[in-house]
Amino acid sequence: MYNRSAAVCRISLISAAALLAAGGVAQAENWKIETSGSGKLEIDDNPLLSANNAESVTGIILTPALRAKHDTGASQVELGTQLEANQYDDSSFNSNDVYVDALGRQKFSTGMMELRGSFNYDTTRTSEVTESGVSIAGVRHTTFQVRPHIETSLTPTEQLLLDGSFTNSKYDSEQYTDYRNYSIKPSLKHAFNEIHSGVFAVEASRYESTSGTEVTADNLIPSIGWNAQLSPRWQTNVAVGVQYTTTDYTTNNPLVRDTTEWDYYYSGGVTYTDQNDKIGFDFSRRPSSLSSGAQSQATMFRLNGTHTVNPKLDLKLGLIYQNSQRSGSNPGSNDDISFIEAAPQLVYRLTEKLNLNLMYRHREREIGSSDATSDAVMMTLTFKPDEFNID
Repeated sequence: MYNRSAAVCRISLISAAALLAAGGVAQAENWKIETSGSGKLEIDDNPLLSANNAESVTGIILTPALRAKHDTGASQVELGTQLEANQYDDSSFNSNDVYVDALGRQKFSTGMMELRGSFNYDTTRTSEVTESGVSIAGVRHTTFQVRPHIETSLTPTEQLLLDGSFTNSKYDSEQYTDYRNYSIKPSLKHAFNEIHSGVFAVEASRYESTSGTEVTADNLIPSIGWNAQLSPRWQTNVAVGVQYTTTDYTTNNPLVRDTTEWDYYYSGGVTYTDQNDKIGFDFSRRPSSLSSGAQSQATMFRLNGTHTVNPKLDLKLGLIYQNSQRSGSNPGSNDDISFIEAAPQLVYRLTEKLNLNLMYRHREREIGSSDATSDAVMMTLTFKPDEFNID
């Protein structure tokens, strides 16, 4: 039988090798290669966050990864490929997933240009956990994204920035809706002094369904923000604004109507870094795309922290809360989806190149009056040899 997943994995490895070889010929002395591999044992009592008939699974995930870097100071290129071979005691969870990312950056005397791209070939078991509320094992999900970024200095205190993005997401099942996203965001940044700066931005974005019922949602978000380097250890940023959204449906269903809405927008974060601790907290309320054929208003709070106990031991903690309200629904309605995840970890460095990671993960998801929980334990061995140059 033809194994599509395995074929994609082989094609990705061959493509990555060809790109690396081509780069090595052009600038061999500047290419650095990082390789790593990990094996993870996972036990989860409800991996799909099913409200009823939850089933426990046990699996092994093998993850080889390769990253190539080329940095001349003025320009930078990176290409990374990661493969995941998932094997569970329930074969419907088995998959061979591919994750590819790329970065190109060029600096100039008055600014810089950057282009990031990514390609994910995974399943809805992992891609649809937080928002859509529909998790099915074995359904293929393919996402392609590009994100350009440009910045240039107009004066010693004024800086113009331009960000954009394009995302295309497809599913191998009619239970999900394929969609595209476009966005563009010009910003003007003014430095008040060496510590504080202000930002005025206007973001325009569009959500388009590309299967099922035709849906388009256009958003316009003007905002003002503040950035501050409070100390060498503390850094913070916050932005607030308003959001104007128009949603158009092409359907004969009289219960579905076009809508026009005003809402509020915010985003921000705080980071703290010292010799033994690294803490990051970020939050946002903004539009988010769904595979259910709609756009949601997603409110998210996230905390990540790492404490280095000694040269061999790190303690980590990840917390996520997200609430997604579908456009056109009322707060607290059955369209709301709430998601919580807490994941403490212990990372022990067995050697300079071999790490042992122990993690417990608790997740909760509530959709209207229906709720589900999941508890999982994971043990991961990661081997990361020294990087090397292509001569």
